[in-house]
Amino acid sequence: MMSMSDGTSGTTAHARLPASDGISRRIARLQHEDAESRAAATMLRSVVEISGHGARYTFFISKMIWGVSLFMECGDWNENWKTFPRVSRAAGIIRTRARGNGWKHAEVIAANGMPSLDPDAKPRAWDHDLTFDHARTISDCYRMMVERRAGLTFQEAAFIIAEYPPVIITTAENASMTKRGFKNTGEPERRYDGILLEGFTLRA
Repeated sequence: MMSMSDGTSGTTAHARLPASDGISRRIARLQHEDAESRAAATMLRSVVEISGHGARYTFFISKMIWGVSLFMECGDWNENWKTFPRVSRAAGIIRTRARGNGWKHAEVIAANGMPSLDPDAKPRAWDHDLTFDHARTISDCYRMMVERRAGLTFQEAAFIIAEYPPVIITTAENASMTKRGFKNTGEPERRYDGILLEGFTLRA
């Protein structure tokens, strides 16, 4: 069993809790025979090999883990915030409002439903106040793999990534997370303390 060095940088949950249906579904996507699934599996095998060497965490490693995580959740490489299923309650309200405004940012829509007449108003993207967060941070995913080193299997690496998939949250929620010291690391449940979720659980 892998042990963490402190109480804020990770979790041993993957070593003691069984996989949920959602986790199993995500991992199963890497076992399909289509070209995209094979590509995602190849990326993860590369990360497993790199972590086995104890290589330092880099931007390029983070992008491989990010890609594997996205594919396991969505089944493709399309990060579509309009349909992504895992959103916080606050982020969901913003998205619902934007959908009703024809995917325009609510603040540039006047009360009568017409665009703002303020000539200095610069329209913002509908998702301006949202951000895509990896509930178990990518850096923590890689650190957990490195700690396992040569003993890490493909299945274990897939579990580490799949156990806590991404969530769309508001920039305000992200700022609060950062203020509490959880910008790039921390147990998912502690990072998301106070953030309301609807229709899913953090580990699902």
